[in-house]
Amino acid sequence: MRAHFIAFFTVVLAVNILLSRPLWAYGVVTTIAPLQFIAQQVMKGVAEPTQIITGYHSPHHFQLKPSQRHAIAKADLVLYVSPSLESFLPAGHDDEKYIALIHTRGLILRSLPTSLGHKSLNHHPHSGVKAADPHIWLAPYNMKIMAQEISRILMEKDPAHAALYRQNSQSLIQQITKIEQNAADILDNMKKVAFVVEHPAYGYFEEQFDLHHIGHVKPTEDIPPSAKHIKDLQNMLRQTPVNCLIYDKSRPSRTSQALAARYNLKLISVDPLGRQLPLDGNYYTHLINRHVQAFSTCEQSL
Repeated sequence: MRAHFIAFFTVVLAVNILLSRPLWAYGVVTTIAPLQFIAQQVMKGVAEPTQIITGYHSPHHFQLKPSQRHAIAKADLVLYVSPSLESFLPAGHDDEKYIALIHTRGLILRSLPTSLGHKSLNHHPHSGVKAADPHIWLAPYNMKIMAQEISRILMEKDPAHAALYRQNSQSLIQQITKIEQNAADILDNMKKVAFVVEHPAYGYFEEQFDLHHIGHVKPTEDIPPSAKHIKDLQNMLRQTPVNCLIYDKSRPSRTSQALAARYNLKLISVDPLGRQLPLDGNYYTHLINRHVQAFSTCEQSL
C-alpha cells in the first residue's frame, strides 16, 4: 500500500511540476535587440528568450552559424520583424512558429522613400507590407502594439502564465508611454530644423515626433546612390540651409563625409538598433534617449 501511495504521489508531483512551467519555456527565439527587449520584459519571471543577432552585427548582412540554425530549428516560437530585414532566416519559413511582427494589426507602417525625402505612411499593415520600411521599433507607438501582440501570443501558447504575461506587458507599455512623452517634450523645438540622413533608417522616429529629413545620401543601407541622386542632393543643399547629416554606423560613408565637408554639415551618429546598449530593463529608454540626443544636437548646431 505504501509503495502505491509513493508512486501515486510521485506522479502527482511530476504533473504539477510540468504544469507549473510551459513545455516550450526555452523555445522562444528573437532576431534583433528591440524584439529581444520586448520578449524579455513580457516573459520576465517565466523564461529567457534567445537572441540570434548580438554584438555589432547588422541584420542586413547577417549569416547564421550552425548553432544558430539549430536554435531556430529547435525553437517553438521565432519572433522577427520582416522578410526584408531578416532575409537570413531559413527558406520556407512560413511555419506557424515564425511570427513576422510587421504583420501585426494596428501598426503604423511607412513606405520606403523613392526620392529625396519623399515618403508615405500606410495605416493599413496588411497592404503593401513587402514594401514597408522595416525599422518599426523606432516608433514607441509601434513598440506598444508589438508588446501587446507578443503578450497575446504567449498567453495563447502558455495560458498557465497568462496573468503574468498580461501584467508584464502592461508595465512595459506604461514604461514606453513615459519614454515617448519625454521625447515629445524635448523634440518639440526640432520640428523646423532641416537635416539630412545617410539612409532613411529613422523614418518611424521622425514620423512619431513630427520630424522630417529633407534628403538622404542613399535610398537604403545596401544600395549606393546614383550620380543623378547625388547631383540632386547637392542642388538641394545649395538652396536649403541644412544643419547636420545623421548616420547610423561607426563612421559615415565617404560620400557623406565629402558632403558634410563641402556644405558645412555637422556629422551625428546614432544606431537604430542600439547595439552598444546593455539589454536590460532600460534598453528602450536608452535607445530612444540616444535618438533624442542625436536629433537635439542637430538643433543645437544652429
